[in-house]
Formats: sequence, C-alpha cells, structure tokens
Amino acid sequence: MLCEHCHENNAHITYTMIENGQLKKMHLCEGCFTALWGQDFSFPLPGPGELNELLAQFLSLLPKEVEPVTKICHHCGRSFKEFQESFMLGCPHCYESFEGELSGLIERVQNASEHVGVRPARQEPELELEEQILLPEPELKEETPEEAPEEGLEAYRSLLKEAIAEERYEDAAIYRDKIRELEGDNG
Repeated sequence: MLCEHCHENNAHITYTMIENGQLKKMHLCEGCFTALWGQDFSFPLPGPGELNELLAQFLSLLPKEVEPVTKICHHCGRSFKEFQESFMLGCPHCYESFEGELSGLIERVQNASEHVGVRPARQEPELELEEQILLPEPELKEETPEEAPEEGLEAYRSLLKEAIAEERYEDAAIYRDKIRELEGDNG
C-alpha cells in the first residue's frame, strides 16, 4: 500500500484518529510520519480533561462485572465454584486446595474448626487398622505339621482370588501379605 501523503513510498505506519466522532485512518511511510509528527497533523493533542474523558469512554466498553477467579483443586481439577453449587468435593486433596474457604464453613456447620469424626469422646481410642478389619481365617484340616503350612498357603491364595474378584482390595492386600509370610517360612 502506498503512503496516503506522498503517494510514492510504501506505507508501514497506520495512524488512527477520531475526528468529530468519526474514525479516520491514515497509512503513511516513515518519512511522511516523521515530517508530519508535531507539525500539522490535523489533530490537537488531548488536554488533561479530554484524556480523562477518553479514558472514561474506554472503561465504559469493558464489562461491568468481572467474574472472580475461582480456585481449582490441583489434583482433581474441581473448582470451588463447583463445590458451592453441589456441596461435594472431588477428592481428599480438595480440603487442602480450598482450606481457606472451607475452614469457616466447617466451623459454622460443626461448631469446631476441625472435624473430629463420629466416635464419641468417651469411647476407647481408635483401634489399629489390622484390628478394625476382621477377616475370616482359612479353615485348615488337622494333618501333619509338615502339610498344614502348604494347605494354609493354598487357602489364603483362594481367599486372595475371591477378594480380588469381589473388589475387596484391602482384604486382598492382607491375604497377599499373609501368603508372603507363609512362603517365607517355607522357603
């Protein structure tokens, strides 16, 4: 595109102005732009009052309400806004991600700053995990002591397969450990 001022050189600069409420563009070469800058460029430089008015017009084009940025769980991707709509967290890590927002809510709901669980305070202390899970022991036939460990191993293997099939993975892990223990005694 040729310069609109000299009509000789290629225009590399587009100068945009608003004159009498009309948008005008001029495509100029570098030489004409330099020659016209500060001379007769057919527009007055805005004064302080006009600059404020120009800024006000620009700001009026922006959206009135800006949606606040919501926190997102770093593990599952659930947003705090989603929690507010459903009152369901996505994973245990959400408690850490939304700690500041949840602390006041938990305090209001439970009248305490920490969740203490459903066990009454006067009840005995929490049992160890192995004591909580009551798993059936395999029934062993009374045979000679040399044969009994091998039969117990097969019984635990059967219970392991059954627990995996029923998706009872905690039980399966305990059976797996018992099998390893028995294999270690035999090996």
